[in-house]
Amino acid sequence: MADNDKTSQIKLDFLNTLYNLILSEDIKEEERRVLTKAKNLVEKGEYIPNVIRRMQTNFTLDAINSNLSPSVSEFYSTLPKTLAEILPAFPGTGSSLGIPL
Repeated sequence: MADNDKTSQIKLDFLNTLYNLILSEDIKEEERRVLTKAKNLVEKGEYIPNVIRRMQTNFTLDAINSNLSPSVSEFYSTLPKTLAEILPAFPGTGSSLGIPL
């Protein structure tokens, strides 16, 4: 698969995950707000690793306190792996460490 195709597939998969979570009835309104904002940023062309980092920042305190809904908690736990998989698909990123936000 060409890098451009891989990038497009990653974006599509990520958006599908966000859509499914947003539509889930078992998430909190604040979680839905963060996920909707992330979806809108990706749709506008925002750099996906930055969107993931922003979501991590928004969800970290609730994750530490075990206050995330089960589906968002599961999603949150996959974000580091997702970020590591995404970065090689986006040229010019170097490594997954030290991404400026």
